[in-house]
Amino acid sequence: MIWTDNVAGRLWVPLNRAQELLSRPTASSAWAEIWGVSEADHSTLLRRGADMIDMGRQVRNQMSSVDEAYSPDLLLDQFASVERTLPNFLGLGQLTMNQFMGAVDVLGMNALRFCANVLHKQRPEPLLPSELVAEYLEKVNALIATLEADYDLDASTREFALDRLRAVSDALMSHALTGDARVTESVDTFTGSLVRDAPEVKRLRSDRRAFLKDAVLVIGALGSALGMFQQVHDMIEPKPEPSPMIVQIYNVGDAAPRTNVPENHSRDEIVDAEIVPDDEHTRSEP
Repeated sequence: MIWTDNVAGRLWVPLNRAQELLSRPTASSAWAEIWGVSEADHSTLLRRGADMIDMGRQVRNQMSSVDEAYSPDLLLDQFASVERTLPNFLGLGQLTMNQFMGAVDVLGMNALRFCANVLHKQRPEPLLPSELVAEYLEKVNALIATLEADYDLDASTREFALDRLRAVSDALMSHALTGDARVTESVDTFTGSLVRDAPEVKRLRSDRRAFLKDAVLVIGALGSALGMFQQVHDMIEPKPEPSPMIVQIYNVGDAAPRTNVPENHSRDEIVDAEIVPDDEHTRSEP
């Protein structure tokens, strides 16, 4: 079993599938099949490739901060063969699939799988169930189809709404790869337009009130679902409490007392304090 509640697991899944398609004459046809898009859809292929390159960086960054007991340095050394392969997405149209995947070895894939297990234990992410993603994707695409067929709506307002709905749709389509983060970002962009009451939103409210209501209900429900799963995740995986501090407050005569809060900490973490005379503390600043 591979855990996909983390970036390493979600990166391992398509790379593992790619190893089954090494005989493909073009890498673009193989990756189009893996991602369920048309080979002619170059923009989506490039976006997904860019996502995977970024995910490789995220794996290294996250593994660099896990407990040393998991031997992250050793795993990252072996993961390097996968990292060397990911930039091949920049030349997707010029490579066969065997050329694309040539640098990936068994050690690299096994290391990535171990990274997924480690991050599942150390840094699991909330994740919408695939059934719910499919349900909302269908609803959002229905809204897009309605708007695409509405040529009576002025062009700027139509494109404004379509851009935001397509962003939500694309985030849901790539959910198996990029997780909840991009869906949340696209939902925030949509709702932010409502909060700012952009001119296009005002025109939709005036000219397409029923459509706007349907869109708000769908995107609002999706946002609520994301929030609910985040809350459940936080209950299961609570964030560690900051370490409490006891600080010294230096009495500097008539001036206001100065609190010495250690670097990289905030005043909210202070649980107690003691006042000491100014002459008991050697200061490096006036």
